[in-house]
Amino acid sequence: MMKKFLVFGLTFLFYSSNVLHAHGVMMSTASVQLRQKDHLSIELNYDPLLVHYLSYKRESNNTQKIPLLPQLAGMNQHDFEVEYKKIKKTIIESFEVRFNTTKLKHQKFYFPPAKVFHKSIRDKFEAEVMGTHEHHRTYYQTLYIDGFIAKNVKPISSALEIDFAYELGKVLVTYSEPKSQTLVPKKSGSHYRLLIIK
Repeated sequence: MMKKFLVFGLTFLFYSSNVLHAHGVMMSTASVQLRQKDHLSIELNYDPLLVHYLSYKRESNNTQKIPLLPQLAGMNQHDFEVEYKKIKKTIIESFEVRFNTTKLKHQKFYFPPAKVFHKSIRDKFEAEVMGTHEHHRTYYQTLYIDGFIAKNVKPISSALEIDFAYELGKVLVTYSEPKSQTLVPKKSGSHYRLLIIK
C-alpha cells in the first residue's frame, strides 16, 4: 500500500513539474485543407492535459487545486466528462476561422468520445507509473473541424485567418488544397489518373 502511494505521489510531482515546461517544448499541429473551393477542414492534434492545466491556471493561480493526471485517471465517468467539457469549451470559445473577415459557415467540431479520451488518460498514467517511455504525442487527441466558405467570398483572393486558444500552446499549421476525385467503379473496376506537372 505504501509503495503504491509513493509511486502515485512521485508521478503527481513529476507531472505537475513537467507540465509547466511542456508549453514551450510540445506543440499542437493543425492540418488545414481546402476542398472544392469552399469546403474547409481542419485536423487539430493537441495535448489535452496541457489545455486542461493551462485553462485552470488561467482561472486561478492556485495550481494545487488543479486535477492532474493521477486524479483524472481515477475519476468516475461522470466527473471525467465534466472535466472533458471544460477542455472542449476552452478550445471552442477561442477558435475562429475567417476568410477576408467573413466567418466560416456551418462550422462543426468533432471531438473523440469521452470514454475514448478517459482510456487514453488511464493508459498514460499507467505508462508513467510503470516507467514506460512513450512518445509524448502518443496520448494527444485529434479534433476535426468542418465548415464552408460564404458564397460571396472568393477563397483564391482571400486571406485565411485562424484563431487558436492560448492553452493549445505553440501550433504548427500546414495548409493544402488537395485535388480530389470520386471514382465510380465499372465492371472492370476503378481507374485514377492525374497529370503531374513539375
